[in-house]
Amino acid sequence: MIKKNTSKVLTVTVILAVTLLSVYLIGSVTRVISASTDNKDTLIRNSKGNYWELDGDNIQVAIDDLGEDRGTVWVGGETTISSPILLKNNIMVDFQYHKVYLDGDISFVRAQTCSHATVKNARVKITDGHTASIIHLYLAPGAGWPDRVRYNTFENIYINNPSSWIEGVGYSKHDHVGIHLENNGGTNFLYNTFKDIQMHGVKTGIYLEQPVCSGWGNGNQFENIWIDQFETMIWFDVAICDPSWAGAFNQNVFQNVKGQSATYSVHGVRDVSHNGNHFDHVLVWDWWAPTNPVNDWSLRNDSSRTYICAHYISDIDDQGRHTRYCDNPWT
Repeated sequence: MIKKNTSKVLTVTVILAVTLLSVYLIGSVTRVISASTDNKDTLIRNSKGNYWELDGDNIQVAIDDLGEDRGTVWVGGETTISSPILLKNNIMVDFQYHKVYLDGDISFVRAQTCSHATVKNARVKITDGHTASIIHLYLAPGAGWPDRVRYNTFENIYINNPSSWIEGVGYSKHDHVGIHLENNGGTNFLYNTFKDIQMHGVKTGIYLEQPVCSGWGNGNQFENIWIDQFETMIWFDVAICDPSWAGAFNQNVFQNVKGQSATYSVHGVRDVSHNGNHFDHVLVWDWWAPTNPVNDWSLRNDSSRTYICAHYISDIDDQGRHTRYCDNPWT
């Protein structure tokens, strides 16, 4: 008669059951959550219930895993990314106040052919001497109507410049763009929101670029943005086109946007163009500081109905039509 070791059989059965349960719970995770100290909230996870190792490249995997579904990706700890995060329709990425390091001279996020996406609560650590645009909305040459970039939100993002600090000068390297709307095609940016964003030592803080006479970028909102030291604070870099053309950047709102001048600052709010752009409680701070400044404010002759309510204006070149200032501006 063979005597069975029932205790060993029971132990193996329990281990197998726990392992299967763990695999079921963690979906796409690349390791099993088994130790009592493990916490799924420290991984990368999405609203489909799938999990991945805390590797920056898995953020894109988690986004792509949601497909066309509405959903959220949570990043549970510090990560490093080696390529820009490509946003998709109706997807939110929440970094939960964790740091994300950029491994190379790359953008942090890029929105291209994308609507209703959100990125929030990130502490972005760029490279020393970074030149790439950090938050980049992009329309490629030849883009058509389906490629439009609309209704996206970027909020509570801190962009850290690690370059050395030189007393009396500021950041030793300042070559990147903080927020970049780049329109190279025939479609549009519309109602994108940027709020509660801080950046340090930039070449250009907010860069609205359109080198072609086609397409437009209207109704975008920039709110509660702090640009600490810049070469140019806000730049409308728009092609000079036929005066009858109504495209480019119109009716955009800059509210509570402030920039701290440095010795190397050249322009504050530069080359405002086209129709109805609105600046409310905007400040180019300490314009006495730059060594070789041009203007803290300038408006092109193709600008019209610009509204400016600035805390202070030191030197404005206003060639626009029907510019309106708030009552009793301090100039």
